[in-house]
Amino acid sequence: MRLIILMLSIGSVVAFGHALAGFGVKLLGMEINYPYLIGGLSGGTISAILALWLWKRWLQKEKDRD
Repeated sequence: MRLIILMLSIGSVVAFGHALAGFGVKLLGMEINYPYLIGGLSGGTISAILALWLWKRWLQKEKDRD
């Protein structure tokens, strides 16, 4: 379970990086890459929410075990 939480957390950082890259091309004078921006924001948010939910569930399970 902890490995899944770690992978989801890293995945959210990577997805938010894609969103930043999709918006960052504007600094180079190109058009905003909307698929990268939308996909990165939605993927990062979903991964982060899922990781937090699983982490809270795991902490509750550890608390009940003690």
